[in-house]
Amino acid sequence: MKILIDAREAVRNKSGIGVVARKIISRLDTADTDIEFIVARPSQSRLFNTKPGRLIEFLWWKTVHIRLLAIWHKCDYTFSLDPINTVFGSKCIVIVHDLIFFVYPEWTGLWGRLWRFLLPYSINKNVQLFSISANTACDIPRYIPSFNTDIPITEIVLGYDRTVFNANGANREFLAEHQLPQDLQYIMFVGNAEPRRNLDSVIKALAAANTFLGQEFHLVVAGKNDHCEEQIMQTAEKEGAQDYVHIVGYLDDERLASFYRIALAYVYPSFYEGFGLTVVEAMGCGCPVITSNNSSLKDVAGDAALLVDPADQEQITAALTRVLSDAELRACLIQRGYENIKKYDWDKMMETILTTLEGLTANANHR
Repeated sequence: MKILIDAREAVRNKSGIGVVARKIISRLDTADTDIEFIVARPSQSRLFNTKPGRLIEFLWWKTVHIRLLAIWHKCDYTFSLDPINTVFGSKCIVIVHDLIFFVYPEWTGLWGRLWRFLLPYSINKNVQLFSISANTACDIPRYIPSFNTDIPITEIVLGYDRTVFNANGANREFLAEHQLPQDLQYIMFVGNAEPRRNLDSVIKALAAANTFLGQEFHLVVAGKNDHCEEQIMQTAEKEGAQDYVHIVGYLDDERLASFYRIALAYVYPSFYEGFGLTVVEAMGCGCPVITSNNSSLKDVAGDAALLVDPADQEQITAALTRVLSDAELRACLIQRGYENIKKYDWDKMMETILTTLEGLTANANHR
């Protein structure tokens, strides 16, 4: 069997979908399988040599180019590492990460409108779906009434890089490279500042906790937020916390792990996530976690985090105040986190994918 992998997201996306895509592709060469994989990346294509994030290029890639490559290589299936398949043609497989563009359409803009149009049309053309959480698997028929429930959905459990996201080698020397003092006592937030991530509530909670505790704890915001730094700092200024909020931008995994290791807490009260990989990574580094009691986050975090209603500012503030003021609670959450993340493994994810793909061949041979 020959499968064409649509690896567009591995090229254009630094986080989320892109991380999963790169982990899958990196394991293809060593995969113990008879399946032949052809990996299609936009940067390798003569017909597609501009930025892959643009709308026209995206439509060309999805509707024409991938289909032509599948025909050229005589592939049996096309496997898209994002939810949108080739639209034209049959025998497609996709990974559905989340349904944010249906759950909160007001927060997803032009791309959300495009995906809300394409996904209901294309999803029933697949012979197999993968979802990155049980919550996402449930959301598919919930938000796409036309979904053909005869199409199998296989949940894949994501992983994290144990060689990077661990508690070894904690130090504070790196803080100087970000113009931060060596003795900084801080909490972490990782991700872009789009409304669903609820960063404003973290800033408000920090300001309230500092006032209540009579302390000066800080917030380090990591992630690609070039377009909204001013907005973040305006919120901080409004709460009187402008001196306590530090935006450090996008961090590679090694530097991100360094920040996690000495943070007092990772606070992530998102309104909706398909998985919540940063929660797992923070736990791996021995960082106590506060996150939401909704979507996939409650399942990913389990009993190893303080769970809050992201719409309840008082809950978020109370949870943060508890963690900052209670060393025993932090130690308990850290130990629970270590236990919780043992089940997250990229190799096990790949085993599930390969077993499912090989099953497609077996089923086809019995028809």
